[in-house]
Amino acid sequence: AAYNNQTEAGISTGDASTLMNCAAYDNNGSATTSYGIDASSGSTVIGCLASLNTNDNATPNQSAVGINPLFGTLIKDCMARGNEGSGIQVNSDCRVLQNNCDGNQMSGIRIASNDNRIEGNHVTDSPIGLEVDFADNFIIGNTASGNTINYEIVAGNKVGVIVDAPDSLAISGSTGGAGVGTANPWANFSF
Repeated sequence: AAYNNQTEAGISTGDASTLMNCAAYDNNGSATTSYGIDASSGSTVIGCLASLNTNDNATPNQSAVGINPLFGTLIKDCMARGNEGSGIQVNSDCRVLQNNCDGNQMSGIRIASNDNRIEGNHVTDSPIGLEVDFADNFIIGNTASGNTINYEIVAGNKVGVIVDAPDSLAISGSTGGAGVGTANPWANFSF
């Protein structure tokens, strides 16, 4: 755990590192970039928490990111909440799987390069839920709710259809529900 540190990263690793069940909470950076967790290339980040990380630089550049893995990294089952920057921000060749990103001040998840697989994540209550700034990424099975913009994805990506799931009527008993609006197993959802 890294708590209340005044440094560029609460937790920082070298290449090919494994982080499991780590927490970076309430760290503050003053450089133009800062991170709760900064994982180098080829790493694995599983079950980690990055929350309430901030930056006090006058001209920050995508700073106070909760989890910032570099190339070829797996980020799975992590929680990024209330960070001043994006919750999770990745470069290329990463797998971003089944993470929960809530209330980050930039975007829940930001994809800053190509060749990534973004699957099964839940992004809520940020200005942008899932932000993809580069082409050639594969995006399926994500859910987004309560964001100002749920999905902001540039052209040239492979994206499962995005469905605005319908509301159900009240349910009491063993049957009911309106479905989710599609039977497509690759779909992304807004609700």
